[in-house]
Amino acid sequence: MTDAATPREVAAAWRPQRPGRRAPSEIPNAIVEPDWGGIRAVAALQPDAAVLFAGTPESLPLPDDLSRALIDGFTALGAVVEGHVTSPTVLDRAAVEQRAPRVERPPILFPGWTRRRRPSDIDAEIREREDRAAEAEQAVVDALARGEPHVFVATDLLLLDDQPTLDLPLLERKRLLESILVPSEAVRVSAFVQASSTRVVASWGALGFAGLSYHGSNSRYLAGDENPDWAIVSAPAGSEGTGAAGSG
Repeated sequence: MTDAATPREVAAAWRPQRPGRRAPSEIPNAIVEPDWGGIRAVAALQPDAAVLFAGTPESLPLPDDLSRALIDGFTALGAVVEGHVTSPTVLDRAAVEQRAPRVERPPILFPGWTRRRRPSDIDAEIREREDRAAEAEQAVVDALARGEPHVFVATDLLLLDDQPTLDLPLLERKRLLESILVPSEAVRVSAFVQASSTRVVASWGALGFAGLSYHGSNSRYLAGDENPDWAIVSAPAGSEGTGAAGSG
Protein backbone atom coordinates (compact mmCIF):
# COMPACT_ATOMS: atom_id res chain seq x y z
CA MET A 1 0.00 0.00 0.00
CA THR A 2 1.58 3.30 -1.07
CA ASP A 3 0.58 6.93 -0.76
CA ALA A 4 0.39 7.19 -4.56
CA ALA A 5 -2.03 4.29 -5.03
CA THR A 6 -5.65 5.09 -5.84
CA PRO A 7 -8.44 3.74 -3.60
CA ARG A 8 -9.36 1.26 -6.33
CA GLU A 9 -5.76 -0.02 -6.59
CA VAL A 10 -5.48 -0.36 -2.81
CA ALA A 11 -8.81 -2.17 -2.59
CA ALA A 12 -7.97 -4.56 -5.43
CA ALA A 13 -4.73 -5.52 -3.64
CA TRP A 14 -6.39 -5.85 -0.21
CA ARG A 15 -5.77 -8.98 1.81
CA PRO A 16 -7.91 -9.19 4.94
CA GLN A 17 -6.49 -9.65 8.38
CA ARG A 18 -7.56 -12.86 10.11
CA PRO A 19 -8.78 -13.49 13.67
CA GLY A 20 -6.15 -14.63 16.14
CA ARG A 21 -6.31 -17.42 18.70
CA ARG A 22 -6.86 -15.59 21.96
CA ALA A 23 -10.01 -15.83 24.03
CA PRO A 24 -11.89 -12.50 24.17
CA SER A 25 -10.91 -12.07 27.83
CA GLU A 26 -7.23 -12.08 26.79
CA ILE A 27 -7.66 -9.16 24.38
CA PRO A 28 -6.73 -5.86 26.08
CA ASN A 29 -9.37 -3.11 26.18
CA ALA A 30 -11.70 -5.10 23.94
CA ILE A 31 -14.72 -3.77 22.11
CA VAL A 32 -17.33 -6.07 20.57
CA GLU A 33 -19.63 -5.85 17.57
CA PRO A 34 -21.86 -8.33 15.74
CA ASP A 35 -20.30 -10.59 13.15
CA TRP A 36 -22.43 -9.38 10.24
CA GLY A 37 -21.93 -12.42 8.03
CA GLY A 38 -22.30 -12.25 4.27
CA ILE A 39 -19.01 -11.56 2.53
CA ARG A 40 -16.14 -9.47 3.89
CA ALA A 41 -15.18 -6.86 1.34
CA VAL A 42 -13.63 -3.45 0.92
CA ALA A 43 -15.26 -0.50 -0.78
CA ALA A 44 -13.05 1.79 -2.86
CA LEU A 45 -14.82 5.13 -2.52
CA GLN A 46 -14.44 8.39 -4.41
CA PRO A 47 -16.96 11.24 -4.81
CA ASP A 48 -18.20 9.82 -8.13
CA ALA A 49 -17.43 6.10 -7.85
CA ALA A 50 -17.83 3.08 -5.56
CA VAL A 51 -16.31 -0.35 -6.27
CA LEU A 52 -16.25 -3.45 -4.07
CA PHE A 53 -13.48 -6.06 -3.83
CA ALA A 54 -13.38 -9.26 -1.79
CA GLY A 55 -9.74 -10.32 -1.77
CA THR A 56 -9.26 -10.72 -5.53
CA PRO A 57 -8.35 -8.23 -8.28
CA GLU A 58 -11.83 -8.65 -9.80
CA SER A 59 -14.52 -6.36 -8.42
CA LEU A 60 -17.82 -7.64 -7.09
CA PRO A 61 -21.07 -6.96 -8.97
CA LEU A 62 -22.65 -3.97 -7.28
CA PRO A 63 -26.41 -3.30 -7.32
CA ASP A 64 -27.24 0.21 -8.55
CA ASP A 65 -28.99 1.20 -5.33
CA LEU A 66 -26.02 0.16 -3.19
CA SER A 67 -23.56 1.92 -5.51
CA ARG A 68 -25.61 5.11 -5.35
CA ALA A 69 -25.96 4.90 -1.55
CA LEU A 70 -22.20 4.51 -1.10
CA ILE A 71 -21.47 7.49 -3.36
CA ASP A 72 -24.19 9.69 -1.88
CA GLY A 73 -23.12 8.91 1.71
CA PHE A 74 -19.39 9.44 1.16
CA THR A 75 -18.01 12.80 2.33
CA ALA A 76 -14.23 12.57 1.70
CA LEU A 77 -12.01 12.64 -1.39
CA GLY A 78 -11.02 8.99 -1.38
CA ALA A 79 -11.14 6.03 1.01
CA VAL A 80 -10.97 2.28 1.37
CA VAL A 81 -13.54 0.99 3.83
CA GLU A 82 -13.76 -2.58 5.07
CA GLY A 83 -17.13 -4.09 5.85
CA HIS A 84 -19.65 -6.82 5.12
CA VAL A 85 -21.91 -7.11 2.08
CA THR A 86 -24.93 -8.86 3.52
CA SER A 87 -28.68 -9.34 3.33
CA PRO A 88 -30.98 -6.36 3.97
CA THR A 89 -32.73 -8.45 6.63
CA VAL A 90 -29.90 -7.71 9.06
CA LEU A 91 -31.10 -4.10 9.18
CA ASP A 92 -34.43 -5.31 10.57
CA ARG A 93 -32.51 -5.93 13.78
CA ALA A 94 -33.07 -2.34 14.81
CA ALA A 95 -31.92 -2.82 18.39
CA VAL A 96 -28.28 -2.89 17.32
CA GLU A 97 -28.55 0.74 16.29
CA GLN A 98 -29.98 2.06 19.57
CA ARG A 99 -27.88 4.17 21.90
CA ALA A 100 -27.98 3.69 25.67
CA PRO A 101 -25.65 3.98 28.69
CA ARG A 102 -23.13 1.19 28.96
CA VAL A 103 -24.13 -1.55 31.40
CA GLU A 104 -21.23 -2.96 33.39
CA ARG A 105 -21.47 -6.69 34.10
CA PRO A 106 -18.69 -9.25 34.67
CA PRO A 107 -17.81 -11.19 31.52
CA ILE A 108 -18.11 -14.48 33.43
CA LEU A 109 -21.83 -14.26 32.58
CA PHE A 110 -20.92 -15.71 29.19
CA PRO A 111 -19.66 -19.30 29.47
CA GLY A 112 -16.37 -19.73 27.67
CA TRP A 113 -15.61 -16.01 27.50
CA THR A 114 -12.71 -16.32 29.97
CA ARG A 115 -11.78 -19.94 29.31
CA ARG A 116 -8.42 -20.58 27.67
CA ARG A 117 -9.08 -22.80 24.67
CA ARG A 118 -6.96 -25.79 23.71
CA PRO A 119 -5.01 -25.47 20.41
CA SER A 120 -6.95 -28.40 18.93
CA ASP A 121 -10.26 -26.71 19.77
CA ILE A 122 -9.07 -23.47 18.21
CA ASP A 123 -7.99 -25.23 15.00
CA ALA A 124 -11.37 -26.97 14.74
CA GLU A 125 -13.21 -23.69 15.31
CA ILE A 126 -11.15 -21.94 12.64
CA ARG A 127 -11.81 -24.68 10.06
CA GLU A 128 -15.53 -24.69 10.82
CA ARG A 129 -15.75 -20.89 10.65
CA GLU A 130 -13.82 -20.78 7.36
CA ASP A 131 -16.09 -23.45 5.83
CA ARG A 132 -19.22 -21.54 6.88
CA ALA A 133 -17.78 -18.27 5.61
CA ALA A 134 -16.86 -19.74 2.22
CA GLU A 135 -20.38 -21.10 1.75
CA ALA A 136 -21.98 -17.80 2.79
CA GLU A 137 -19.64 -15.77 0.59
CA GLN A 138 -20.42 -17.79 -2.51
CA ALA A 139 -24.14 -17.36 -1.85
CA VAL A 140 -23.67 -13.58 -1.67
CA VAL A 141 -21.60 -13.48 -4.88
CA ASP A 142 -24.27 -15.48 -6.70
CA ALA A 143 -27.04 -13.24 -5.37
CA LEU A 144 -25.16 -10.08 -6.36
CA ALA A 145 -24.71 -11.47 -9.86
CA ARG A 146 -28.50 -11.91 -10.04
CA GLY A 147 -28.95 -8.26 -9.06
CA GLU A 148 -30.54 -8.95 -5.67
CA PRO A 149 -30.43 -6.03 -3.20
CA HIS A 150 -27.77 -6.05 -0.52
CA VAL A 151 -26.46 -3.72 2.16
CA PHE A 152 -22.93 -2.71 3.15
CA VAL A 153 -22.12 -2.58 6.86
CA ALA A 154 -18.86 -0.68 7.32
CA THR A 155 -16.54 -1.88 10.10
CA ASP A 156 -13.08 -0.37 9.48
CA LEU A 157 -11.18 2.33 7.59
CA LEU A 158 -7.96 1.35 5.78
CA LEU A 159 -7.21 4.41 3.63
CA LEU A 160 -8.37 8.02 3.82
CA ASP A 161 -7.50 10.73 1.29
CA ASP A 162 -4.36 8.91 0.05
CA GLN A 163 -3.12 8.19 3.59
CA PRO A 164 -3.06 4.59 4.92
CA THR A 165 -4.71 4.32 8.34
CA LEU A 166 -3.63 0.75 9.19
CA ASP A 167 -1.32 1.86 12.01
CA LEU A 168 -3.91 4.03 13.73
CA PRO A 169 -5.62 2.54 16.81
CA LEU A 170 -8.90 0.84 15.94
CA LEU A 171 -11.09 3.31 17.84
CA GLU A 172 -9.47 6.20 15.94
CA ARG A 173 -10.13 4.42 12.64
CA LYS A 174 -13.76 3.90 13.63
CA ARG A 175 -14.11 7.56 14.64
CA LEU A 176 -12.81 8.65 11.24
CA LEU A 177 -15.08 6.14 9.52
CA GLU A 178 -18.16 7.60 11.18
CA SER A 179 -17.10 11.07 10.01
CA ILE A 180 -16.91 10.19 6.30
CA LEU A 181 -19.83 7.80 5.76
CA VAL A 182 -23.43 8.91 6.20
CA PRO A 183 -25.71 5.94 7.01
CA SER A 184 -28.68 5.14 4.79
CA GLU A 185 -31.02 2.22 4.14
CA ALA A 186 -28.31 0.44 2.15
CA VAL A 187 -25.19 1.60 4.00
CA ARG A 188 -24.57 1.37 7.74
CA VAL A 189 -21.65 1.78 10.11
CA SER A 190 -21.39 -1.14 12.51
CA ALA A 191 -22.52 -0.72 16.09
CA PHE A 192 -20.02 -1.64 18.83
CA VAL A 193 -19.83 -1.59 22.63
CA GLN A 194 -17.30 -2.18 25.37
CA ALA A 195 -16.87 -5.88 26.05
CA SER A 196 -18.28 -5.37 29.55
CA SER A 197 -21.68 -4.33 28.13
CA THR A 198 -23.12 -7.79 28.52
CA ARG A 199 -26.79 -6.79 28.20
CA VAL A 200 -26.10 -5.57 24.68
CA VAL A 201 -24.00 -8.58 23.76
CA ALA A 202 -26.71 -10.96 24.96
CA SER A 203 -29.32 -9.01 23.00
CA TRP A 204 -27.31 -9.48 19.79
CA GLY A 205 -27.42 -13.22 20.33
CA ALA A 206 -31.18 -13.07 20.90
CA LEU A 207 -31.57 -11.06 17.68
CA GLY A 208 -30.09 -13.91 15.68
CA PHE A 209 -26.45 -12.92 15.16
CA ALA A 210 -24.46 -16.15 15.12
CA GLY A 211 -21.12 -14.62 16.04
CA LEU A 212 -19.48 -11.78 17.94
CA SER A 213 -16.29 -9.99 16.92
CA TYR A 214 -13.93 -8.84 19.71
CA HIS A 215 -11.16 -6.34 18.88
CA GLY A 216 -8.54 -4.62 20.96
CA SER A 217 -9.56 -0.97 20.97
CA ASN A 218 -5.94 0.11 20.35
CA SER A 219 -5.14 -2.61 17.82
CA ARG A 220 -3.64 -1.96 14.40
CA TYR A 221 -4.82 -3.55 11.15
CA LEU A 222 -2.52 -6.43 10.12
CA ALA A 223 -3.32 -6.92 6.43
CA GLY A 224 -2.95 -10.54 5.33
CA ASP A 225 -1.95 -11.78 8.79
CA GLU A 226 -3.51 -13.13 11.97
CA ASN A 227 -4.30 -10.37 14.43
CA PRO A 228 -3.83 -11.57 18.03
CA ASP A 229 -6.05 -8.70 19.20
CA TRP A 230 -9.08 -10.03 17.31
CA ALA A 231 -11.33 -12.97 18.12
CA ILE A 232 -14.62 -14.22 16.69
CA VAL A 233 -16.77 -16.35 18.98
CA SER A 234 -20.29 -17.74 18.96
CA ALA A 235 -22.93 -15.35 20.25
CA PRO A 236 -24.79 -16.20 23.48
CA ALA A 237 -28.37 -17.27 23.03
CA GLY A 238 -29.73 -14.27 24.96
CA SER A 239 -32.87 -14.17 27.08
CA GLU A 240 -35.49 -11.91 28.56
CA GLY A 241 -33.41 -11.90 31.73
CA THR A 242 -30.47 -10.20 30.06
CA GLY A 243 -32.56 -7.75 28.05
CA ALA A 244 -31.50 -5.51 25.19
CA ALA A 245 -29.66 -2.27 25.46
CA GLY A 246 -27.98 -0.01 22.99
CA SER A 247 -24.63 0.42 21.33
CA GLY A 248 -21.87 2.74 22.24
